Amino acid sequence: MLALAEKHSAARSALRTKIEQAEAAGETVNAARVPYDQARDQVEHAQALARDAQTALQDHDSKEAAAIAETWSPQSLSPQERKASRELEDNLSHAVRVLRSVEAKAEAARKEYDSAVLAAQSVAAEIDSAVVAVIVEEGEAAIARLTALREKGVKAEQAVRSLMAALAGSGHFVEGEKLNAKFLSMGRLEGVINPTPFIDLMAKLRANAAAEVAS
Repeated sequence: MLALAEKHSAARSALRTKIEQAEAAGETVNAARVPYDQARDQVEHAQALARDAQTALQDHDSKEAAAIAETWSPQSLSPQERKASRELEDNLSHAVRVLRSVEAKAEAARKEYDSAVLAAQSVAAEIDSAVVAVIVEEGEAAIARLTALREKGVKAEQAVRSLMAALAGSGHFVEGEKLNAKFLSMGRLEGVINPTPFIDLMAKLRANAAAEVAS
């Protein structure tokens, strides 16, 4: 019984460790989610800036093309207009570089987040196995208790039968028959099978390694 108790305690200890690991993994997921969300917001902002820069350049190019069409000469553009065109092109190039940079950061943050989620899922699967191990050892402990009780029952039945044999052997048949009638009237005790408390226990064990069957 001592070895079984130690094993039973070890299973709950292992489950407790897995629960602590799951809590830590959950915190890691939450921590990784923050920079990932921030990076996605930055990507959306950079995308908007790049679209605005591209639209501004396209509008300027359209006006420039219209001006050239009127004079049939690129020389009709003033230095200020050419400078404005270069600035718009530079703005677009800068916006695209910023977008590529934040997209790279977002991808790195996504990989970090996905890795944290996978690790958390792995620990969750290990918790399932640890919970089953606790339930199995609960069953082993119950079998050990049942075995001890059956041994006592066998000894008690042997005593009753020996007493009846002694009465019969000494000629006290009436007393022996009365005792035998009482013994036979006991019948066999059959318990009701109810898995619900243990199913509930499995759910509780996922969060609390010290959970017990509800009384």
